[in-house]
Amino acid sequence: GLLALSWIGLSWQQRTRSWTTPKSSRRTAPCSPPSGGTRILRGRTQMFRSPKRISDTGLVNGSLKSGRFTCVDLAVVADATKFVAHPSLQDILTDRWTGDLDDDTPAWKIILNIMFPFLMYFGFLDFENEEVGKTKSYFNAFYRTTVVKFWIRMMAYVAFLMLYVDVSIHDMPPMVTWQEVLLFIWVCTMVLDEGRQIARTNFREWVQDGWNQMDFVMIVFYMTSVGFRFSDVIVSKQFMGLGGIIFFLRLLNACSINEDLGPLLIMIRKMVIDIILFLFILFVAMIGFGVAYQAIVYPHGKEDWADTIQTMITWPYFQIYGELFLEDLTAAEDGRTVSSLSPLLLALYMIISNVLLLNLLIAMLSDTYSKVKENSMELWRSQRYESIVEAE
Repeated sequence: GLLALSWIGLSWQQRTRSWTTPKSSRRTAPCSPPSGGTRILRGRTQMFRSPKRISDTGLVNGSLKSGRFTCVDLAVVADATKFVAHPSLQDILTDRWTGDLDDDTPAWKIILNIMFPFLMYFGFLDFENEEVGKTKSYFNAFYRTTVVKFWIRMMAYVAFLMLYVDVSIHDMPPMVTWQEVLLFIWVCTMVLDEGRQIARTNFREWVQDGWNQMDFVMIVFYMTSVGFRFSDVIVSKQFMGLGGIIFFLRLLNACSINEDLGPLLIMIRKMVIDIILFLFILFVAMIGFGVAYQAIVYPHGKEDWADTIQTMITWPYFQIYGELFLEDLTAAEDGRTVSSLSPLLLALYMIISNVLLLNLLIAMLSDTYSKVKENSMELWRSQRYESIVEAE
């Protein structure tokens, strides 16, 4: 888009000059210095032809900026996945990810050096930068690397999950324990981190991110459980259990940086959209057959409306998984009426739900998998940039 706008501006400028400048003056007119649009256009076209360090400065570090965004930021916002997935740009991101460390350093070596820092002084790590150990200390070169910061946060988050599990599965005594206090302080730091992200970008960009939405929900669940801590322990445990599901699912965000797991998460995200559309169609069929079941089996109705609504939903839903409720459909008990339409209605519903709709879901997921598989690496490389920027 920037290239196109720059090219259009240059073409219009040249055409305007050709209309307003006489031919004689055109031949003798002195050469003027290139305009700002010309410099930007030349910078964009020569970016990937430039040496590695110049490209790093221009693309990522911001020598060619538009406002507060770099070229890569604008490409990510514009969903220009081919630009972000360019091998030259990916090499730059790899350098930012590993820093002074060797690009092929395995994760277990990084984790061991985080736990035992003295190992790096005995040659346990390989550094690409020759200045490390001479003019630059091992400690600074290691702990200022983005990949090391990432693994430190991951280890801290795993420790947080262990603390969360310990508080969730044990009984809550009348007095607050030190584990609960530590967990509350930890979650408060997460709230502050989310506020920092909002201040760094803006609220609209923050709320559009799916992982931030998960953060908001899990924090709300936990704070609600804290609110019921002294009034109703059962409700508090329920909200803590629901929040624990999202806390563990949040761990998948760390897998998005991996080359093998990252594309799979993109596929899952696309498939969830297909499942939501499928559930809408399934819900319509369920309600229709549920109403028919109630009208045929209970012709005189039920006194309890809550039980009626529950039966309308649970019968057709669990019939998909094999729970047919044949005794309820064929036994004349508790106000039920036996009708020959009930088995026929059940057979029709099983054909629609288990044969037609289930195969429709499989076809939808297969089609989504095929489409995403073709561009999964490009999509993952675009997502990789966002993960690296967040880890920094």
